[in-house]
Amino acid sequence: MRVLRLLLVGFALLLGGCGSPARVGPTAAPDLATARRALLTRLTDTVIVPAYSAFAEQTAALLSASEALAANPTPATLAAAQQAWHATYVAWQPLPLSRTEAVRRTQLMSAVNKYPSNTRFIEENISHDNVLSAEQVSRFGATSRGLPALAYLLFDTPPETTLAAFQADARRGQYVVALAGDLHRTATDLYNFWAADGQNYRATFIASDGAGSQLRSGLSELVNAQINALDVLVQQRLGEPLGRKTGGTVQPDLVELTGTGVALAAQIATVQAIRDLLTGGLAEYLTLHARSNPELAAQLLAQTETTRAALAAIPEPLEQALTTHPDAVATAYAESRTLLMLFKVELANVLGVTVTFGDTDGD
Repeated sequence: MRVLRLLLVGFALLLGGCGSPARVGPTAAPDLATARRALLTRLTDTVIVPAYSAFAEQTAALLSASEALAANPTPATLAAAQQAWHATYVAWQPLPLSRTEAVRRTQLMSAVNKYPSNTRFIEENISHDNVLSAEQVSRFGATSRGLPALAYLLFDTPPETTLAAFQADARRGQYVVALAGDLHRTATDLYNFWAADGQNYRATFIASDGAGSQLRSGLSELVNAQINALDVLVQQRLGEPLGRKTGGTVQPDLVELTGTGVALAAQIATVQAIRDLLTGGLAEYLTLHARSNPELAAQLLAQTETTRAALAAIPEPLEQALTTHPDAVATAYAESRTLLMLFKVELANVLGVTVTFGDTDGD
């Protein structure tokens, strides 16, 4: 009997070992929804929200410089205000890359960078005796507010003429302060919209971890925002001044915010911001999960650097380089277009993103 029991136990163990074999080799396919949420979390916390914070901080510096100019218009205070404006415009460039539909609906971005400015309305407000305050400016139309309106007052004429205008009319300085104050409030509102301790759109955006084929998924909206920014760079910011719509006749007056000298620095900042999203997690995500095109992440990183270098090779200001260095500008245009097509065709295809186009207000 003892032998029989041993045989039965051995037989039972043998049957137990004949089930499904233990899993060996590669692990199961990753949960893409989890990977997308991790990507959106990483990008939001390390790239997107810090950009909004940096912009809000820079608008505070611009407000301070504007107040100093209004209180004492001198060559030094004018130069400081112009430099602060320049830094603020460059700091603005990453923000349109995260302009989702929810951000668009706030209408805050249009109050930052809607151009061309309504210069007639601006001058009328200066000539009248109405109160010039940030609160009052917030009620004006978008083309009488924001960075372009400030650019008009700070850069529209040669420095000595601009300074004389501030010295002759205190209301001109008051309007600059009101514009800068309104801009700082708008920048703060944009930051608070995203911030975890504000309206916490951060959580909503991260939770939208659907596939790229879902139009309102965070990944789809982020990729589309980058494509839109690159399309604006190619078609408007470079293509129109190069004369791509006028048979090759260059149009220096179509350079963005002409006269400020900011165009090239801003365009480089846009490309750098796109690269920051790639190095901040998107390239790694593509390497791990976009197996239909394993080289795409490296191609995108290389092309962003090539495009940035091509833009940096153009002598400032862009208005002059269009005629003095046309080949350099044309090269930057071509490299930017190559980058656009990588995003618009290759990246969109790999992620299953449907390319959509919204208005370009605020770009």
